[in-house]
Amino acid sequence: GQCRYCNDGHETLCARQERTGYSIDGSYAEYVIGYARHVVKVPDGVSPFDAGPLTCAGVTTYKAVMVSGARPASLVAVVGLLAGARQFFRDCQEWGWIPRRFDPARALATPRSIRALIGPDPRVIADDVWAKLLWAGLNLQHSDVYTNPVGRKHPIELLRALALTWLFGGLRSDEIVRLRVGCIRWQREDVALPGDTDDETLGKDAVCLLDVPVHKTGTAFTKPVDPIVGQAIAAWEVVRPTQPAVCDRKTGERVHLLFSYRAQGIGRQYLNIRIIPALRAKAGVPTGGPNDVFGIQMVGNTIIGLWVLSFAPFIEEELLDYLRIDMVHA
Repeated sequence: GQCRYCNDGHETLCARQERTGYSIDGSYAEYVIGYARHVVKVPDGVSPFDAGPLTCAGVTTYKAVMVSGARPASLVAVVGLLAGARQFFRDCQEWGWIPRRFDPARALATPRSIRALIGPDPRVIADDVWAKLLWAGLNLQHSDVYTNPVGRKHPIELLRALALTWLFGGLRSDEIVRLRVGCIRWQREDVALPGDTDDETLGKDAVCLLDVPVHKTGTAFTKPVDPIVGQAIAAWEVVRPTQPAVCDRKTGERVHLLFSYRAQGIGRQYLNIRIIPALRAKAGVPTGGPNDVFGIQMVGNTIIGLWVLSFAPFIEEELLDYLRIDMVHA
């Protein structure tokens, strides 16, 4: 292993793990190649029918028990398998094998106290850390996201557009992954700025508009974003393969998702599993543990990012005025 999780026996927490059927093709192949440290020989006399479940649910429980240090006669609660237990009892009730005497979803729900312990622990990103992340996003390479040279990989244009949209867009992950092809629009013509001089204009390529679909708290809307986002999305749309429309899980419409590859849209967790860890590693930002999750300062960090990267940055009074105006409208 290369990280502290792999080296101390917690490889399931590795941020760069490769999983068959998710990041590596070959789930239904007759033969596959795997690392020797993750492969065991099936004993003689054990059929594939019996060995198959042991590689998933059986090993999951065994691993948890071994890591916990439990001994014979110890009381062990395996929280991670409650979903499987709920599905098992639901199927038994649906097929008529057992009477409907209880609701598995309620009786086997994870207690709120446990969910609070295992849930994420968000924190606000410091301004200097955010500037490092912006640099990492602008210089993102394929090798930063995928360390394994083989397996299914998303094109670098998609990865950069996804990273820059997260960094500059100020959107929720659900809004980002549901963006649609053609969501970027540009100002059509130059606009004269009000003032004493008639020569000062705002170029048509200076204003980029992003169309955001319906989200959990409101209707669809359009917001201005940094031209860097528009350029990255345009670069991805040029090479994006033709794909069939899919059903938007919020609206039920048939749409062409922007961040989709091989007819499969990017999941909401892809940002946390792939993009954010890659940005943190490239920027040299340390992690705070498996539950550590970034909390985005939607206004402050976006403005500071534009200030850091702009060729003609705001002066301090103008920046303060801009923030005060935004707070009033908010």
